[in-house]
This record gives sequence, C-alpha cells and structure tokens, in this order.
Amino acid sequence: MLAVWSVDQSFAGEASLLAQQLSVPLLSDVDEHTRAAYPFLLVLTVQGCSLLQGKQRSAVDFVAGASRLRRLHGGGRGQPIAKAIGIKSGNIIPSVLDATAGLGGDAFVLATLGCRVQLCERSPVAHALLHDGIARANRCEEQSLREIVARMHLLAVDSKQHMQNLLTDNSSAEKPDVVFLDPM
Repeated sequence: MLAVWSVDQSFAGEASLLAQQLSVPLLSDVDEHTRAAYPFLLVLTVQGCSLLQGKQRSAVDFVAGASRLRRLHGGGRGQPIAKAIGIKSGNIIPSVLDATAGLGGDAFVLATLGCRVQLCERSPVAHALLHDGIARANRCEEQSLREIVARMHLLAVDSKQHMQNLLTDNSSAEKPDVVFLDPM
C-alpha cells in the first residue's frame, strides 16, 4: 500500500533510508501500474517530502502558505489555542506536550507564541512528513522562523507511553506544564 519514491536521484540516499526505516519498498520509477499497486507514495523532491494519494498531496510546510500567514498575521495570545493552554497577557509561557502532533499545525502555533513544545507522533508516515517540514524550516533564511522551530522537539513515540515515562522519571525529556490533546 505504501512505497517511497525519490523523483530526483539526488535524494536517492535519503529515500533509501526512509524506505528502510518504514520497511516499505523503494521505487526508482513510477508508472500507472506502480501507482495502482501503491496507492500511497512518500515522494521526495526538491520541495521536500510529501504523501501522495491519487492526486492529493499532503506535506508539512512551516515556511510558506497558511503557516506563514498565521505566523505573520495570526491572533497572537488572543487565539483560542493560547487561551486553552493558559497563555495570558502576562509573561507566563508554559512548556507543552502536544500528545497528538499530527502534521504539527497546533505545535507550530504554540511555538510561535514562545512555548517549548514536545511533539509526540506515533505514526511513522506523519512523523516523516513532520520531520521533513521542521528540517526545511531550519534551513530557511528567516532567523525568526528558525527560532520558532528550535522550540519544537519531535519525538517518534506513543504519547501515552511517553507521559508514563515522564511520570516515572524514565525519560530525560523536560516535564511539560501543559499536555495538549487535539484528537481532531
């Protein structure tokens, strides 16, 4: 059902490693027959890693699009998400564990507001997309964006197990002030 495809040979090494991590086939070329055999493709291109399902493409992009617009013109501390985790007009900025990171939209907003955020994502595919989005944001020229993503710490873990480890001191991770849970 899932395979990794590097459109450009310059990403062949990265694609091979990703296919190995996910235990899925690595494709060198994709035609109609291959598309039928693998309805989900993790595609590596110059634009980054994306999940292709039919004609629908999903990717994590903190540099442009909706994330950029929200970062530059969002509602700041007046946003519902800021209120939900306890950010007020004062100087208290909690550390947050995003227990259901998904594609990182909420975590990015929280990091934009100054929070240090641990992102737990147990889906290997969602983790790969999120890892790629954070890595691309770290390489951008905009210092303020690099500072935001520096506050985001991505973990490939089940949040329930991670929280149990935090409670029993089996983890070296920072204990968060707030656990944020958005199951969609």
